[in-house]
Amino acid sequence: MSNGTLNDNSENIQIPDRCVANINSDIVADTYGDMIKNKQYRIASKHAILSGRNIDVDEINCRVINSLDEETQQIYTSIDSTETTSDEGGINHEAILTEYLNTLNPPSLPPHELRLRKCAVIMLIINLSISKGLFNGTRLLVLESSHNILRCEVLTGSKTGEIG
Repeated sequence: MSNGTLNDNSENIQIPDRCVANINSDIVADTYGDMIKNKQYRIASKHAILSGRNIDVDEINCRVINSLDEETQQIYTSIDSTETTSDEGGINHEAILTEYLNTLNPPSLPPHELRLRKCAVIMLIINLSISKGLFNGTRLLVLESSHNILRCEVLTGSKTGEIG
C-alpha cells in the first residue's frame, strides 16, 4: 500500500474478502472465541483486532477479558494525587481534582482501572528490561497476578517462552 503497488489509478485499494467482517458478525467471538474455548491462549498473540477509535478498543478489550475466568481477575488502579497551590494572598487552590484525573485515558498510558485475568494477552507500553525481552510492544500471557505483581510468559521476540 505505502509503495503504491496495491493502489489503482484512483488511489483505491482492494481489501481481501477474508479481512471484511459481516455487519452482523461478532468480531470478538470470530477472532478469539475458538482459541479461548480450546484454551489455546498463546495463539492469541498472533491475532489482533484493529480499530480507529480508542473507545472501541476499550470495549473490545473488555469483552475479551470478560470471556476469561472471572475468578482470576485482578483490578489495578492508578495511584494519583494532586498538589495544592497557593497564590500570593495565601489562598489554596487545588490544581486538578483526582476524580477528573481518573477519567483521563491518554493513548500512551494504561487506564485508571485496569482489569486483568489469567490467560489475558497483554502488551507492554514501556521498556522494562531490554536484555530480558521486556520492551515496548512485547506481548505477554498473564500466568498469575497478585496485588502488585504479574507473572507472565513472553509471547513475542527473541525471549519467547521465557517467564518474566
